[in-house]
Amino acid sequence: MMDNLIEAIVKILVERQENSLVVSCEDFDEKLRTTKDFLYHQTIHLKQVGAIQLAKLSKLDAEDAVTVWMTKGLEYDCKFILHLGFSAVCLIPTALYEWPITIETNEGKRIRVCSNKIITYSDVALLTEQDILIRFRHQKITDLAKEFVEKNKIQQIVRT
Repeated sequence: MMDNLIEAIVKILVERQENSLVVSCEDFDEKLRTTKDFLYHQTIHLKQVGAIQLAKLSKLDAEDAVTVWMTKGLEYDCKFILHLGFSAVCLIPTALYEWPITIETNEGKRIRVCSNKIITYSDVALLTEQDILIRFRHQKITDLAKEFVEKNKIQQIVRT
């Protein structure tokens, strides 16, 4: 009997890991979004995320339905992938770089941020041409890391 219970729980957890949910910010309906979204989906893709929505997220706007829903999802250990609805990466609030989320541009490139004071080869070795490396003015980058980034045509953006 206990084995059946464990088997059922493992099955549900495996299904959750494999299931993903796609939700659009443009037609987000808080009545349709419940905690079941988080129980049955490990990965959640949030499409058409605008700059205003990102600002609300970074400020943890308790009046915003998407922000409230997302923060609840993070409590359920969901993996959020935000697909931007605009191309100006400079409009992403820097506070969101510390969140446990993935941000992708409207061209499908992943935003990658390194928090180290000195960016080394080991920080960039797994980056591909499909990544954008966000650096801050105070950060240094080693020659080897710089060479790798240039050789692999990884776009870099330096923020303040």
